[in-house]
Amino acid sequence: MASDLSFVNEAGNGCVIYRETTGSYVVGLQRRPTQRRKVPTLACAYATCQDLGAEASITGAPTGGACGDTISSQD
Repeated sequence: MASDLSFVNEAGNGCVIYRETTGSYVVGLQRRPTQRRKVPTLACAYATCQDLGAEASITGAPTGGACGDTISSQD
């Protein structure tokens, strides 16, 4: 069952954040539109954007890795 998405914000690294009608957030990079991650909170959405935009992990930096599940597409 697909949820309607509402645009929330675009981060500086090309990451876009949408909110589902269910209250979850969907995060993805514009250059990879079929690879998105569903996360429970806006804070996780921004952390996930940082993760997706980073070329390499930064030791000690907060990450969104534990926040959500990778999803292949949004209808």
